[in-house]
Amino acid sequence: LGSKNYKPRASFHLGQWQSAALLGFKTRYFTTSHTPHAVEKSVIERFFKENIDSYLENISFRFRNYKQFTFISLSNHLQLKSGNRNIAKPDVVYLQPFNRGKNYIDKKLKVCEQKENIRYLCVQSLDLCDKKEQDKVLDWMGSLIGID
Repeated sequence: LGSKNYKPRASFHLGQWQSAALLGFKTRYFTTSHTPHAVEKSVIERFFKENIDSYLENISFRFRNYKQFTFISLSNHLQLKSGNRNIAKPDVVYLQPFNRGKNYIDKKLKVCEQKENIRYLCVQSLDLCDKKEQDKVLDWMGSLIGID
């Protein structure tokens, strides 16, 4: 810390913050989850037509960069600025099973089965888990859609 060469690391939350800052939000921003989101196409099209430089800058990076904003967060903040306050509670369970406790996966899958409002499961870093853990998650997901 304190180094002149320090650059923040690109992240999900920093991209959301950049979206909010682009629209003039100064001290707070609306965070979203890793789920599908509705987008009003005409609002986004209008914004990018009026702010082509922001669009071109955002897509200019070959890899994710801390200076980039996220599209979904931009859309959400445009809606907030227009007065839309229809905000639904998250309906997602995050499953990050690598290097977790013995019953972690079972507990998360049970939440998915027991809570009616859960529509999405975001699985991260399953590739880092051992084959037994991978199979547990993949077999459970397969059973949901009829693949055995």
